[in-house]
Amino acid sequence: MGEREYLENQCQRAKTGMRVAIHDLKHDAIEIADPRIWARAHPLATVAAAVAAGFAVTRVIGTNEEPVEMRQPQAAAPVERRPGRLVRMLSITQKIWSAAEPFVRAAIVARMSQAEAARRAETAA
Repeated sequence: MGEREYLENQCQRAKTGMRVAIHDLKHDAIEIADPRIWARAHPLATVAAAVAAGFAVTRVIGTNEEPVEMRQPQAAAPVERRPGRLVRMLSITQKIWSAAEPFVRAAIVARMSQAEAARRAETAA
């Protein structure tokens, strides 16, 4: 085996190693983001996290209704209004999306890679 063949072989092995590493990374990212796996492995922690997330969302969204005994009499002067429920919900949605976006992108890339690998396998066969 000459130097050229040796270098080509090493190059192919490096490319194969990188492909395998990237594939494993995508697979691991999908597993990490899958709540079903977390629920099977740690059911109590998953329920606790869901309860905490629900509590946080309801604290941020809240309600526009005040208890009857706590209502203030209507003032004649205009009162500065707090952001409405829709604005708060959009803000929460934006925060959730910014946290979930990397996982969604990783899942999409993984699916696209699987489809591309399947297409290559079909064309090679």
